[in-house]
Amino acid sequence: MITDFLHNCGDVEKGFVGNSEWWIVSGSVKVQIFLTNLEENAELVVAANLFQYPVQKAEINEYVLKLNGTLKLKGVSFGIRN
Repeated sequence: MITDFLHNCGDVEKGFVGNSEWWIVSGSVKVQIFLTNLEENAELVVAANLFQYPVQKAEINEYVLKLNGTLKLKGVSFGIRN
């Protein structure tokens, strides 16, 4: 699921950090995705950090806003338990 999402992001800046961490930069948002471990009981943690960045990709920014709206976040990071 995470790999499919990253491949469908288009031409945004993105990268992989090992088997359990990924990141995407779009506009002024950096989204970091972590798995707490590689077992079936792993938790998925997604954190969005705001910073100045000159290139924007509307689809990624919209995705982050939808996550924020759906989960009614009060901060910039959240966790999802599978």
